[in-house]
Amino acid sequence: GQIFIDTWGFLFPDDCEKAADHARMAASVSHDGDGLEGAAFIAAAIAKAFATDDIDAILDAACAQIRSDCTYAKAVGAVRNFHREHPDNWRDCLAYLQKNWGYDRYPGVCHIIPNAGVCIMALLYGRTLSRAVEIATMAGWDTDCNAGNVGSILGVAGNLAAVEEHYRAPLQDILVLSGISGYLNIMDIPSYCKELVALSLKVRNLPVGQELLQKEGEINFDFSLPGSIHGFRVSNPNACSLRNEHGELTMLYDRMVRPQACRLYYKPFYRRSDFDDERYMPVFSPTVYPGQTVSLRYRLEKFSGESVLIS
Repeated sequence: GQIFIDTWGFLFPDDCEKAADHARMAASVSHDGDGLEGAAFIAAAIAKAFATDDIDAILDAACAQIRSDCTYAKAVGAVRNFHREHPDNWRDCLAYLQKNWGYDRYPGVCHIIPNAGVCIMALLYGRTLSRAVEIATMAGWDTDCNAGNVGSILGVAGNLAAVEEHYRAPLQDILVLSGISGYLNIMDIPSYCKELVALSLKVRNLPVGQELLQKEGEINFDFSLPGSIHGFRVSNPNACSLRNEHGELTMLYDRMVRPQACRLYYKPFYRRSDFDDERYMPVFSPTVYPGQTVSLRYRLEKFSGESVLIS
């Protein structure tokens, strides 16, 4: 229940109750019991993170949205108590989890309780997004989901400044999903952020600004969000680099020699073979089609060297 529930926390900033209620309903399609408690907890934690970066305050608010007598709440409390008594070494806490809350006690493919313990451990011992994600990953078990959950909470709490460049840059703003609807599976992070904000305003009956609205059947890259490159890439990263400067996508050619070339491109379609791990069997629909018009504005600044051909 907790592994796919982050969006509800994003949609209801500082409204833990609504975030938890919607998360619980969504998770009930495929989960029950502690799965629903975990969904409510993570969504509420993300919602609370919009209002504070205090980890204990976030955990208190999330705990208030689940039953105090459920196993999930007991696991959260156990890790918090261990941290109070042993605040220095997360590996000691991991050993405690493995002994008392491990997979041997909760059978199944991927039980929520041990992984809930890892999430709380990572938040308490990590405190920052980077360190918490690292701890959640090094701890093992359901690494991708645990790292994603704690990353969502601390990403909201710390804002964009919390995301270190060495984690952000390799992603290149590319967001590829494995949902059942192919037309939703190719996105870029800045555009998705705008969609989330627009949806959040709609569900809370607040006005949606024109800058957030996307025309159906169109994709638009305005590079307005700090550092955004909207999934654009270069074919020769050794000679060219991309960055966002003052709301513009900047492509820097550095020491290129004849007959080197470099393409700036956006990938509008994927196949499963494009990915090292495609066990969830994603399907894709193109984001561009024949007959559509592409428009752009560009300028070229020459610092030194010979002329460059743009085609």
